[in-house]
Formats: sequence, C-alpha cells, structure tokens
Amino acid sequence: MRFTFRSIALCFIAAAIHAQSDRGAITGTVTDPANGVIPNAAVVAANSHTGAQYQTVTAGIGNYTLPSLPAGVYNVSVEVAGFKKLTRRGVRVEVAQTARVELALQVGAALTDLRRDTLPWPRRSTFGPLLSRPLATDTNPPQTRSTTEAGTRKV
Repeated sequence: MRFTFRSIALCFIAAAIHAQSDRGAITGTVTDPANGVIPNAAVVAANSHTGAQYQTVTAGIGNYTLPSLPAGVYNVSVEVAGFKKLTRRGVRVEVAQTARVELALQVGAALTDLRRDTLPWPRRSTFGPLLSRPLATDTNPPQTRSTTEAGTRKV
C-alpha cells in the first residue's frame, strides 16, 4: 500500500514540475483583404532580444500555431507570393499563455531586399566619357583656350 501511495504521489509531483515551464505560444489566422484564408503561408516569429527564429506554415484553413516559445517579445512575419510581407512587432509571449495574432495581408509584390548588385541596369555610368569630352561646337581644346581682358581670343 505504501508503494502505491508513493508512486501516485511521485506522478503528481512530476506532472506539477513539468507544468511549470517558461514557455508560451503564438497562434492566429492569415487572411487576404476579402477575409479569405491563406493556406501554406510561411510564418516566422523572431525573438526581438535573442534573435532566435521559430517557423511554421499555415494549415489549409489559414491557421497557424507556434508552440513552446520562450517567454519574451517577438516580431511575427508572414510571407506569401502575390502579397506584401507583413510584420507585426512587439508581440508579447507570457509564460503558459497563448498570444493571438491575426495577420491580414495586402495584395502586392513583396520588394523587401532591393540591393544595388541585383538591379537590372549597369552599375557604372556609360555617360561618363561622353560628358567629359568637349562639345562639338567648341573648336579649341580646353587647355589652349584663354581670353584677354578685352574679351578677344588669344591663340
């Protein structure tokens, strides 16, 4: 009898210790402007203090859940082709709580990382040599031109 009582008490103690975690969760739905759900959207929660990232994908009904997140402040982003990237900043995850973050996307192309080396036109100016040449109407090169005080040309 003592063995049974101790075993049961030990199970309850173990369950109570496990329940005391430092984790929370973020959940929500990703929708379009007409409130239609968006499946297979990439959702990322980045801890604003540590930089740790947690990723998931929305289900067929547009829902997502990021479970077991350490308590803290997160920036939640969602990206889908054909929609603008959306980031919700300052989402607070509390211990043993679930933060609900609804993400409504706007239609449009996502131009998030436009760098100079990815531009379609040349990086160097092709007009540089043309602009440094003398104009066609100027018959004397710049180094031989000079004027006198009276304004006449001296060659």
